[in-house]
Amino acid sequence: MANSKTFRLLLSSMYNNMRPEHDRLQAEVFPKLRAYCEQNSFSSQAIDFGSEL
Repeated sequence: MANSKTFRLLLSSMYNNMRPEHDRLQAEVFPKLRAYCEQNSFSSQAIDFGSEL
């Protein structure tokens, strides 16, 4: 993995107090970020702890 290029986005917030933002990130932002990263030879990983709390 020495040549691996991964962009990781970590979100940590209580799910109930950012529901609209969470939904928009999942539906619009993360897919666009993933596509952008793939076009530029990166991988992306969205880590969303808000949906786990």
